[in-house]
Amino acid sequence: MTAATPVAAAALWIRLLLLAGGIALAWLSVRQAAIGLWQTKRPDRAVAFAPAAGGALANLAQARIIGAGGDVDPAARALVARSMRGIPGGAVPITLAGLAASADGDTARAQALMTMARNREPRADIARYWLLDHYIRVGDYPAALGEIGPAMRLRPGTREPILALVAALLEEPKGAEAVRAALATDPDWRGAFFAVRAGAGTDPLALLALLTRLPPPTDPARAAAEQRAVLRAAIAQGQYNAAYRAWRGFLPAEHRLRALGVYDPNFAGLPGPSPFNWTRVDSAAGEASMARARDLPEGSAMTLAFHGAAPAVLIEQYALATPGAATLSLRARMTGGDPVGSLTARVRCAQDESLLAELALPTASAPIRRYAATFTVPPRCTAVRVQFAGEPGERFGEIRVAVTGVDLRQSPAPT
Repeated sequence: MTAATPVAAAALWIRLLLLAGGIALAWLSVRQAAIGLWQTKRPDRAVAFAPAAGGALANLAQARIIGAGGDVDPAARALVARSMRGIPGGAVPITLAGLAASADGDTARAQALMTMARNREPRADIARYWLLDHYIRVGDYPAALGEIGPAMRLRPGTREPILALVAALLEEPKGAEAVRAALATDPDWRGAFFAVRAGAGTDPLALLALLTRLPPPTDPARAAAEQRAVLRAAIAQGQYNAAYRAWRGFLPAEHRLRALGVYDPNFAGLPGPSPFNWTRVDSAAGEASMARARDLPEGSAMTLAFHGAAPAVLIEQYALATPGAATLSLRARMTGGDPVGSLTARVRCAQDESLLAELALPTASAPIRRYAATFTVPPRCTAVRVQFAGEPGERFGEIRVAVTGVDLRQSPAPT
């Protein structure tokens, strides 16, 4: 028994050490869990642990700075210093130190600290916004534009004011050149810039001038979307001629000569954005589909199918116009359906939506033939809308008509 006593004692000590180690590990786990839970929501509780959590200290400092309207007082500076010792590689303490340097007027040190914080934590929003503002203030526009994408993604609701800031740079030669250079690299915010600013009051002629000087995005759909947004903004302000010139410039060179009068008159699906190309308007009331037509000299046609319960425009395009006599002509045939409704081709003045001409399409099966309507373009109209619309009948049904060879002749012809 006496020989076994040292062994038993050693085993007891090992169990005690293991128990103590387990208790210590459990305490550390509880401590870290409590710190993790409280350092953001209740940093005052988290700093009660020894040693105080660096993240909690940083959050206390940040809350103090925000509460003081951006002022970094001595107490906040002390918290920042303690937090940097607690998490020396953390982005938040470095950011707060950058704010303190900025408050002291030491912009060089503040920029270095904010850059370090951004590099260590790309989602450090305060550092990102400080750098964006700083680069704008010192005129380093390329660096500022490099912060645009991340700055918009970090906080919801910042997209519009940030893009307004980009638009404001267009008013200054150095800023405009920097914006052009940035957009030419096709950043992820390029499409948003044109879409948002086109609808937010930026001069559409300035946007058109900018867009025509840029290489198109690599994605054709994105290129068409931004062209469409800017052209629509110009149209909304009555800038028809400028919009048309820009639109022709967006076309492939081999199609520009075809752009006089009605574009794509045979509905072959020629490239080009709206509004000077065919644009589908109301898909709920019917369809307007383009397809090959091997039995027609034109080789292609558009099939209109209307089954709506209320009048609706199915497809349209804008065209330039000059005052005087004009003729709208086309070739059409009914291809099927129950002709209880009707389909018409119309010309409206773009300026005031007044109806200038209306041409009824066939409602009975017959070989394709030419239809025409003459009208007068008044002096107030410098552009027109060529539309195909449906009118419902006394009961529900569908009428289908194939159209090709659309022509709008004027004398003199628009330039």
